[in-house]
Amino acid sequence: MPQVLTPAVSAEQKPAPRFTLRQRIVLRLIIFAGYIAIRIIGPTLRVSISREAGAQETLDQRPLIASFWHACIIPATYMCRGLGVRVMSSNSYDGEYMGRIIRKFGFVAVKGSSSRNAVRALIGLRGALADGWTVAFTLDGPRGPRY
Repeated sequence: MPQVLTPAVSAEQKPAPRFTLRQRIVLRLIIFAGYIAIRIIGPTLRVSISREAGAQETLDQRPLIASFWHACIIPATYMCRGLGVRVMSSNSYDGEYMGRIIRKFGFVAVKGSSSRNAVRALIGLRGALADGWTVAFTLDGPRGPRY
């Protein structure tokens, strides 16, 4: 059997870590705190869901396109937990910790936002719909205008 030689990788060729050590530590703390906060606050919320005439009766019926305001991320996360909903999530640091928190609740983050990689995210959401998954996104952008 021929021996395969792999070239030595210098320090200059190694890919830089995506986040610094400090950011990774803070990320873990935010994820833990966010998960606990949603688990504590979720059962105490009163939620009103609006739907169009002829729309699905329950969140379990697929495919479904759900939308909500940025201010409603915590209630939406709690209400739709465990359904495998595909959610548009930003590639930013904020999007990273939100993506990891919602993953703990059974969501799947589709990377992209209205300002960066929007086409990739929309194609990902379209593919999820075609596969029969529920998709969700916020109606208002993170930078406004609100509602």
